[in-house]
Amino acid sequence: MLDRSAQVGAAWRSHYRRLRLHTERAFSGLPGLAIPREFGRWVPREKVVEYLELSVRHHRLRLRLSTAVARIDREPAGYRLETSDGPLRTRTVVVATGYNHSPWVPDWPGRAARRSRSISRRAAPQASTSPCARHPTSCGAACAASRRNSSACCCAALKAGRLWIEGALVAFDGAEAITGAVKPHRRLTVDAVIAATGYRRGLESLVGHLGVLDRSGLPFALGARTHAAAPGLYFIGYSNPISGNLREMGSDARGIARAIRRHLRDADHLPAGPR
Repeated sequence: MLDRSAQVGAAWRSHYRRLRLHTERAFSGLPGLAIPREFGRWVPREKVVEYLELSVRHHRLRLRLSTAVARIDREPAGYRLETSDGPLRTRTVVVATGYNHSPWVPDWPGRAARRSRSISRRAAPQASTSPCARHPTSCGAACAASRRNSSACCCAALKAGRLWIEGALVAFDGAEAITGAVKPHRRLTVDAVIAATGYRRGLESLVGHLGVLDRSGLPFALGARTHAAAPGLYFIGYSNPISGNLREMGSDARGIARAIRRHLRDADHLPAGPR
């Protein structure tokens, strides 16, 4: 198992401190180890990290941390992985780099000329100086709630007119933010803008040349299914179901394990094992 990060659960470690799972503990565990009951019904970020560390120890997983994979190429006997530690060859590959891999910020006109720094939701500030919300997604709302210390305060501020919902940001003009999808646009002088505009999968450089991605950068085949052009190449964690991503990954992990065994058995004519 290869991971470009130096620690288990690095993505969870870098999320904002107030984050909790949006699905109940009972439906959020991974195969083979339930989330401990004492972690609570709605598991906080730091307990998710602890659970992932427990899972590594429980399953005795062999990890190669600080090993980034730059590209996956097809070979007659399987795949060649170009990694930061040199090339590796394997017969099957499971890609699990995450649905929210690469922060994406629109190239708003005037953005380059504005002195700014990028802040993704993972590094969302715990305090702010100006209560002005744009694009009220769950992540943007979480930033606003963090500023007010609770979602109740955030709602109270909305009702009192201290916090309001503005139109879509369309451009910058110096210190002004221009909003509104249709004319006449509004011009607002702003101290800062937090872009809660989402993430991309970032799979193009890794497997884009294999023809397994659609126009949006998502894999054509997910879970136990594989693309005809890349048998033995599996993707997990690239859907966003209402039932919760962790629950879906747990189900897909079991299916992928069975699919890999069938793939190798068919290649080697191995005897059938337990399902």
